[in-house]
Amino acid sequence: MSPRRCRAMRSRLLGAAAALATGTASIALLAAPAHAAGTVQIFPANSLGLPGTVLSVGSEQKFELRATGLEPKFLVAIRSGSATGVELNGFMDTGDRGEIHLDGGSAPEHYENGHRGSFHVVDQFENTSLASVEYTVQRLPKAEVTAPVVAGAEATVLLSGNVGTAPTFDRVQIGARVLGEPTVKRTAAGQQVTFTVPGDVAPGRATVALVQSTPWQRVVDVPVTVASAPVVAPRLSATAVKVEFGRATSVPVRVAGADAGTVRAQVAGKVYSAPVTAGRASVKVPARSLPVGTHRVSLVLAAPGAGEVHAATSVQVRKAGSRVRVSAPRTARPGKKVTLRIKVTPSVAGVPVAGTVRVNAWGRIQQVRVKGGAGTVVVKVPAKATGKATLTVRWLGSASVTSSSVKQVVQVKRR
Repeated sequence: MSPRRCRAMRSRLLGAAAALATGTASIALLAAPAHAAGTVQIFPANSLGLPGTVLSVGSEQKFELRATGLEPKFLVAIRSGSATGVELNGFMDTGDRGEIHLDGGSAPEHYENGHRGSFHVVDQFENTSLASVEYTVQRLPKAEVTAPVVAGAEATVLLSGNVGTAPTFDRVQIGARVLGEPTVKRTAAGQQVTFTVPGDVAPGRATVALVQSTPWQRVVDVPVTVASAPVVAPRLSATAVKVEFGRATSVPVRVAGADAGTVRAQVAGKVYSAPVTAGRASVKVPARSLPVGTHRVSLVLAAPGAGEVHAATSVQVRKAGSRVRVSAPRTARPGKKVTLRIKVTPSVAGVPVAGTVRVNAWGRIQQVRVKGGAGTVVVKVPAKATGKATLTVRWLGSASVTSSSVKQVVQVKRR
């Protein structure tokens, strides 16, 4: 618009939100204005952008005017039923754009809940309406946040007052950011609207907008203070481990509250470590590094920004198993000697076997030392022996290998 006509089209329709004692009122646009060529079109200029927007009295709502095929006209904006608070807008020509600003004012009777009215853009000289918008007054619900709003957690808003007969709020925003559909539950007092605050929302003051899309659009703005998500110290836990002597093992560690870092395990004076991946770590303990017995494992988590976190568990090392085999002749003669070759095999490969083997043959006990799991025993068949004889060979075990035994049958023949 040229400077000689006016810098802008503006009209302030003044209501009475400040004077209402019963609660905050709002204006809901019920129908889109009729547009005619050669006149003026009215478009909501707020971010919601559709007829049916709820306008809270006391806060500003903009409407954009667009002139189409219009000769220069001197325009005003008038609210029906009231001549108060009307300002002269100025000239408007084809291609020009202007604004009407609607806000709170001083006429309470025009802002009672359920009141219907309209405002018009009027050609001042011809006293004709070029465009209009009908509205009804709706009192917005009272909103109350029940608990601190924390980033990364659920938040709940309690609505009371004019909330309608069924849950209607279908969208939540923080500023311009749409959070999605909330969970809406009716309560004796009104409605309970629950939603999740993203973890990356900046702490500080913000406005949560509860949006109703149908049957008309309205918005309840809730001022909140967003607190940072609490820093939760990482937690370290591990279960006890049981293993045979000689086998390699690992201590499974669970880490809560940290996705990275290093777990150190100290056991029997040695330190082993493993990285944390996806909240878990597996600390490997080499084979034969721990003697038989129960060993305390001290765990330390070093995580970025968390310092050190301590925990403990245990590793129980039990003896390796064993198996005895005997190589001996199937027959023997009275008064002759029989050679028994003994082999002790551990259940875990590589575990050393050294100790004593005891042989019980014809009631006589003989013992022999074995090294590397092998040994030889020579026994003499009694002169009067006859028939089958059962020889028992028993490995007595060691500090790291369990005992075991085997029986060998020898047939004594005189001829």
